[in-house]
Amino acid sequence: MPTNLLATSLSSCMLKIMGISDRVHGFSTDETTVSVTKVMGTNPRRVVEVIVELLFPHNGYSAKERKLLELVAKRCPVVNSLHPDLK
Repeated sequence: MPTNLLATSLSSCMLKIMGISDRVHGFSTDETTVSVTKVMGTNPRRVVEVIVELLFPHNGYSAKERKLLELVAKRCPVVNSLHPDLK
């Protein structure tokens, strides 16, 4: 289903951009896993919410590293391509 591809693209983009960022800043997000759920709305039928859950390895990330990961994940190109009303 095309809407599944949208949700998968979002989570994949977030993982990719975090992977680029972690290497630039000298730490690793290897072995991070993701679970993604899309919520469909009606009238019109569309994706109204995408829930992305990231499970990071226990690497003792600093507060600065956690903040960096959060910021870059929210700025990946797919996030920037979605309508702002999408949760």
